[in-house]
Amino acid sequence: MDSVNDFLHGKTESHVVHYIVAALIVGATVVLAQVVKVAVGRAIERQRVKGHLEPGVHTRLASARRLVNLVIYLVGFGFAMAEIPQLRTVAAGLLASAGVTTLVLGFAARSTFSNMVAGFFISFAQPLRVGDEVELSSHSGSVEDITMLYTFLRTWDGVMVVIPNELLLSQIIRNRTLANDARSVIVDVTVPAIHDSAGARTALVELAGAVKDLLDPAAPEPTVIVLAVRADGVVLRFRARARDAASALAVANRAREAAALAIFGQRS
Repeated sequence: MDSVNDFLHGKTESHVVHYIVAALIVGATVVLAQVVKVAVGRAIERQRVKGHLEPGVHTRLASARRLVNLVIYLVGFGFAMAEIPQLRTVAAGLLASAGVTTLVLGFAARSTFSNMVAGFFISFAQPLRVGDEVELSSHSGSVEDITMLYTFLRTWDGVMVVIPNELLLSQIIRNRTLANDARSVIVDVTVPAIHDSAGARTALVELAGAVKDLLDPAAPEPTVIVLAVRADGVVLRFRARARDAASALAVANRAREAAALAIFGQRS
């Protein structure tokens, strides 16, 4: 009887060790994924503040971060499952019926995988980028974000349109920004949390009327949107299309100056 108890006790201790190792692997996986997310996010924000963030670089960095995090989670949770004997047994059972399982899962996830593949090609071939002004078959506006599955487009009247990447890749895309990037005016203004963003927004809206002689009369009206709400403040985006590159630079400088005057009461 003692030998049986010793055996069971030893087996229980072995299982506990496996569970602890699996939990440590899961914890390390989550921490590593968060470190990658925060590090890339800070790098993007630093470049944005300095004004060096190109739309193409932003799109590639954001997509690469999501792809790396996906790989980290898949590998980490895979190793964690391999540490638990019961899950190994379940995995063996699933492999025994892999034919039917693969067909069912493949059919169910076909759209998801198609969107992921399309998102990969969009991020690196870049027919459109974050911040670009685009026209699709029935929508036109500014690209807010490109994820692994969907592309988010904000129309000129402020409506957010979510487009599956697979559908987007099969459409004709008219990209105004790529056609003439020098005339595009995009100014992001971060209003600190201690200040009211309404004043800065009003100043940018009023600026749109004040610089009309510098804007392209054939382009959509200038827009001011709330791009993000963060702990450090509210990010406003002023977007317009100028007559030429020199006019675009002048409008961008006046937008920054107007925002600084509204927020801090002084020139930038």
